[in-house]
Amino acid sequence: MTKKDVIKILKEEAGAGSIGTRRNGNIMLRWGFFYRHGCDADKKKYKVECILTAHDIPFKIADSGEKWASFRGGASLANSSHWYVEIELLEEVW
Repeated sequence: MTKKDVIKILKEEAGAGSIGTRRNGNIMLRWGFFYRHGCDADKKKYKVECILTAHDIPFKIADSGEKWASFRGGASLANSSHWYVEIELLEEVW
């Protein structure tokens, strides 16, 4: 399984607003929000952990949290309020 396969699985199951890779090779998932509705970064992190564990993908959570920004119409997800989870895959190709 390659990193592209892992990203495909996450796109299908995580429901993130954006998924991409960072310069260091880690996978970054972001979920935008305007209202929290009882959700937080820990719940998103748990969801990602469950998905990757169910598919037997070795990983480590490099970072997770919440970025709050005041509303600006038309701003990108990275510049808006969002929760994020950064994943480091422990093996590149299986």
